Amino acid sequence: MSEIWETPFIVVDVETSGPDPKKNRIIDIACAVSMGGEIIREFSSLVGSKQYIPPFITQMTGISREMTLKAPPAKEVLKEFLRLFEEFENPVFVAHNAQFDYNFIAQSLKRAKLPPLEAPALCSLKLARKLLPSEFKKGLDALAEYFQVKPKNRHRALGDAIATAQILPELLRKAEIERGIDSVKKLLKFQNKKIQRYRASADAKKRLEKALEKLPDSPGIYYFLGSQKEILRVGKAKSLKSKARAYFFESSFASQRIRDLLEKTRDIAWETTRSELSAALLEAREIKKHAPPYNYADSKDEKFYFIKFKKESPNDNASLIVVEEMKNDEAKYFGPFKNRRVAEYVLKRTLETLRLAKRREKEIGKRNGGQSASVYDEILKCRPPCVFDLSLEYAREINRLASSAENADFGAIANARKQISRLAEKSEPRKAKALRKAAKEL
Repeated sequence: MSEIWETPFIVVDVETSGPDPKKNRIIDIACAVSMGGEIIREFSSLVGSKQYIPPFITQMTGISREMTLKAPPAKEVLKEFLRLFEEFENPVFVAHNAQFDYNFIAQSLKRAKLPPLEAPALCSLKLARKLLPSEFKKGLDALAEYFQVKPKNRHRALGDAIATAQILPELLRKAEIERGIDSVKKLLKFQNKKIQRYRASADAKKRLEKALEKLPDSPGIYYFLGSQKEILRVGKAKSLKSKARAYFFESSFASQRIRDLLEKTRDIAWETTRSELSAALLEAREIKKHAPPYNYADSKDEKFYFIKFKKESPNDNASLIVVEEMKNDEAKYFGPFKNRRVAEYVLKRTLETLRLAKRREKEIGKRNGGQSASVYDEILKCRPPCVFDLSLEYAREINRLASSAENADFGAIANARKQISRLAEKSEPRKAKALRKAAKEL
């Protein structure tokens, strides 16, 4: 697993009262933490301000001066913001047009007499300009359409941060596969690097025109085949037709490696799957099996991780465990995650928020020679085949939560929120309020 998939990228967005970080103020701020291609944590808040908010900003964002007058003070919000960066090891600040957001945050921290943000900054706009065809626009809406992401609550900080966090893994995959970028250091350097652009030749387009026409508009994996029917590259796609055609009909791309691949390709084969998740798992197996020369080397050993839920009989206890594969059994699988750290983090947050782990510390202490220990620390130290028991009541809730595990269009946290909201609708008012609060904390 390359370093970029182990790194916490904290995607930030701010809405402001104007364009000048010295004169104007942040009125809305949000973060979406992306690690291993998953959104694992969110934070958002309106920011208290007495500053005048122009009508066009209120119209665009829905944020009025009355709302900011009632919002928490800037210093209080910024302290929460900094704590999020302290929660993760070696985080990277990410934003679309990062200089704007970073400058506003830097000035706000300075005014509040808080320590500066020391995380390196990555600009998703710069990455998109380097990695995508030149004729495509690189604004957030254009990228969302290009990568088939569906933004919600545009021009509010959280909506834009989540949309950017969903686009980021797509950019990282292109950087890894097409440019061999497997570390944060290389990524940060690449965003500011001048690049040469390439095009697929007319001969390559003509040669594969019939094969491209036959591709279905469905999820699956595709194979670029050489003159001896050898597999040159394997890839997954939400839409096989759109993904494969993009190689040949985009006006330019940033990788000589991809140009060489297209010149050597003589045919395209494919296999449809029932979901994007199934395509991702099949792609990983095929890359490992065939080791195609035009798949980036680190992808040959790509693994996926899942949170497995199983009710043990006959005592009706349930176990949760992080595993590396889905089996055809009666268990429920929640995921996939690109690395173990992400799976363990989501498991920990879900247990904490839903209050699933209610063992007494003294019970754990008995196993640790009388020393008290946190149940959550125990979970994070745990490795398969270690499991822990839950009551049947909570097992049922996890069962409901895990039922949408194979929905590849949403992250694990989004699935959890949906299930928690459904539980809240069926609960008494007091419990419903607690569940909705828990959903926001995920």
